[in-house]
Amino acid sequence: HSMFHYISRDWKNRAIHLKAVLNYFEGHMYLLNDTQYKERYLSCLNNYINYCYVHGEEEELKEQIDILEAWKAKSRALNIQLEQYRFYGKMLYAFKRKRFDEMVEMAPELSLLIKKYEANLTLNRILTFQFNMASSYFLEGEIENAETKINEIINQPKFENRTDIQMLARIMRVILFFEKEILTLAEYEITSATRYLKKSRNDNPTEKKILSFLRKLVSSPTPKIILQDFYD
Repeated sequence: HSMFHYISRDWKNRAIHLKAVLNYFEGHMYLLNDTQYKERYLSCLNNYINYCYVHGEEEELKEQIDILEAWKAKSRALNIQLEQYRFYGKMLYAFKRKRFDEMVEMAPELSLLIKKYEANLTLNRILTFQFNMASSYFLEGEIENAETKINEIINQPKFENRTDIQMLARIMRVILFFEKEILTLAEYEITSATRYLKKSRNDNPTEKKILSFLRKLVSSPTPKIILQDFYD
């Protein structure tokens, strides 16, 4: 049922189903002695945490993260799953409260997590972690660190994975060059990002509009006026 609601984008009923599954497991704790059921429970809990973040359920988000933190894993496979879900939950909670400084403080923990479990983490998960860390660095004014993380995403050899993040990384690199006032590189990156958008066959009108705005901004002799009009 949860997958059906996901496919049909019925987020409210999906959350209701996820919560019902969690309540069932928590009411029948003996089931969690089975590794297979533990994995299902943790996956369901991770999906519910993601729902709480997206839909602004901050108190429920914190409550579910606390449940996740209290868990203990006996097997290596379960521990890998648990550690990445914990980091993901803490990351979402920091973002929800706009505490980007907390995210930056989590950078060493992220590096250790990836180094420790790189062979076991999906590229999708790694790219998600890296992009959110890059965003946090940028929002904290740490431009060089943000650029390092963005380059790690763009230089990934497997471009079929998460083309949405790959595209957003290219857009962010344009913004980083603009912030550093390296306009020739910003213009080049806009051309590169436009080419990538066409190549990925992701005809996203929002990304097209963003690139069009950035092209106008970078080529303008009065970018501050354009930015002021944008903010107004």
